[in-house]
Amino acid sequence: MLHEKPEPLDLISVNEQAIKLAAKEKEFESRQHKDERSSADHPMFGRLQGAYIRNYVANNYVKTQLLKGVKNNRYELMSMEGKLTYINYRLPRGYSEYEVFRNYQQAFNKLGFKQIFHCKGIDCGKQKMLAKKLDLLATIGNDESKFYTTYMLERPNGNIYAHNYVIGFKGGLWTELKIVETKPLNTDRVAFDADGLSQSIQATGHASLDGLLFKFDSDELLLESVPLLSELASYLKKYPKLTFYVAGHTDDRGKRSYNQLLSERRANRVVQLLIDSHKIPKSQLTAIGIGEYVPVANNQTAEGQKQNRRVELVLRSDNK
Repeated sequence: MLHEKPEPLDLISVNEQAIKLAAKEKEFESRQHKDERSSADHPMFGRLQGAYIRNYVANNYVKTQLLKGVKNNRYELMSMEGKLTYINYRLPRGYSEYEVFRNYQQAFNKLGFKQIFHCKGIDCGKQKMLAKKLDLLATIGNDESKFYTTYMLERPNGNIYAHNYVIGFKGGLWTELKIVETKPLNTDRVAFDADGLSQSIQATGHASLDGLLFKFDSDELLLESVPLLSELASYLKKYPKLTFYVAGHTDDRGKRSYNQLLSERRANRVVQLLIDSHKIPKSQLTAIGIGEYVPVANNQTAEGQKQNRRVELVLRSDNK
């Protein structure tokens, strides 16, 4: 005679107390030590736990574009000019793309920003096309795994525009924060005139070219430095028999070897622009890099570092 066996339905243990517990947030170790050299969070926004800065761009004045619409696979862009902070964060893969998007959306809302455009996935277009059109910093990820949002904050001294872009794939996750603080171009950045430069050279044999500004960690001059070059060229043409060193200086952040190279690149860029754009004889100028070795202010303060990042014109008495 066959006897029915009860089904083995008690093989999985349960914990009834767990029903009462709130979902525990996953924690991530800080990776801020991996930030790109001399980068920083924007003052308005912190970072997600475990994030580090993979790419960083900071310029005092640029013209750039943000996305305001996508129709029939064609991008509608809006242009603005002002101060740019552009940060690309690498994130732990423990976050989801949606979680990152919602956290930034909440942060923008807290600051009073208005959302003026949003798309997700393939509705944003192909990743390669979008990256090329907007010159994105985050370029790796799946077309289905992206979120793009444009925000605006109105303020009396100039509106702030921003985009947050999130993209990822199984092995990686990134989010961009691009912030443009609109303002008019400051055309009064020239810190001296030809006569003032002449007086300084006669008195001390050298003059700091205050107002000659470069893009962050670059030898590319900012737009507001163009009038200063014209003023410098006027002085050099007035004294064609005098010869000069154009000496580049840096603060002491980062490696000494890198600072030395950066100071040389900046000095060379100034000399080349004077030769190419203002027809200054090549024989009149010699570019040299001093690096971090001759500070004029305290490198332990931000203001001191700013003063030490400079280019100087130094009178020569030789023809070596």
